[in-house]
Amino acid sequence: MPIDFAAKVLAVLSEHGSVKRIQRIEDAPATGFHVYVVFNGPEVLQIGHGSDERMRSCMRSALAKRHSKAFICAFGERVLGRPNEYAFIEVGSKEEAERIEELVHGHFGIRTDRNAACLISGLTDAGPVSVARVNRWLWERVVGLDAYRGLSPGRRVMAEELMDLVTWGTVRERKPGTDRRTEQGDLLEGYILTKLDKAHLIHVFQELTDDYLRYGSHKLTDEEFRARERGYQYVPKGERFEIVLDGERRAEEARERPVRRRRIIPPAPAAAGVDGARVLSRKSRLEFRKAELDGLAPDAWIEFTVFNEGTGSDPRRIDLVFRCQVQDVHSFFPIEQDEDWRKNGRHSWSRFPQWAMSWVVRGGIVA
Repeated sequence: MPIDFAAKVLAVLSEHGSVKRIQRIEDAPATGFHVYVVFNGPEVLQIGHGSDERMRSCMRSALAKRHSKAFICAFGERVLGRPNEYAFIEVGSKEEAERIEELVHGHFGIRTDRNAACLISGLTDAGPVSVARVNRWLWERVVGLDAYRGLSPGRRVMAEELMDLVTWGTVRERKPGTDRRTEQGDLLEGYILTKLDKAHLIHVFQELTDDYLRYGSHKLTDEEFRARERGYQYVPKGERFEIVLDGERRAEEARERPVRRRRIIPPAPAAAGVDGARVLSRKSRLEFRKAELDGLAPDAWIEFTVFNEGTGSDPRRIDLVFRCQVQDVHSFFPIEQDEDWRKNGRHSWSRFPQWAMSWVVRGGIVA
């Protein structure tokens, strides 16, 4: 008998607040922070957290923005054959939302930022899977739908390109002082598709998902799209690849290039400031404050101690020295999209992320 994952997730979520269920974006809250669930019948397509915009951007009729799971929510609705529903609890801060999301993820064995936050019968019965695996599962079912079979040959090729890009592609956008990495459902944003000269994929995405997301000025006109469609060719890669946007120059594809969060920095001397690194204030979590970075060159090294005795909810003791360059901070998270950075001049993770160990100075310990 299929598992009712949605009921289980909503029950766990209710332990942390009053759950509100809605079906339309018009009923979604306009302010505040939330932990939210996108579900379709008994299946769960997304468990996330963030501000009101973060939740709304994966809902039907939202304007396409950066949201790594928007692709899964859109195609999941079409594949599962029911309208998506949404549920959420209101919380007091971004940090609280992040903490509760991780607790809900952990209850179902989901490793945050490593597994897809999806629970679907026939796919995750044995445990969580990767985003790429969810995308492939969806694609295997999309090709059997009337919506796909009714596509012209050119549009079918574009559909394969769309799946390839969102499943395997990474875009690295390089500008002075910025090295931003984008992948998965974030690539559905109109700005990104236009920069890649792939705005034609918007039409196919909307056709296959019954206009799940809206697009504005980035969408081609019908005449422009038909001209692009004629004789369109694309050879699916079926493996990880990277597209580099270097300033205003045309995108260059680099196949078989490993997609990693960042390089591993060679071990550095444990003594603070030995090689001229700017020593920042001591912190209880991985935290960056704009005021401490102002005036520093992008290639300047910064270093600070992260120390936390642990709490009842998270007993891990953190005692280490963290080192990176200022330009690395801009690649850890999308500053332009970060509300806390814009309003309060800071960004932080309430729990030290595992990937950050690449920047720990030799001798740093996480227990």
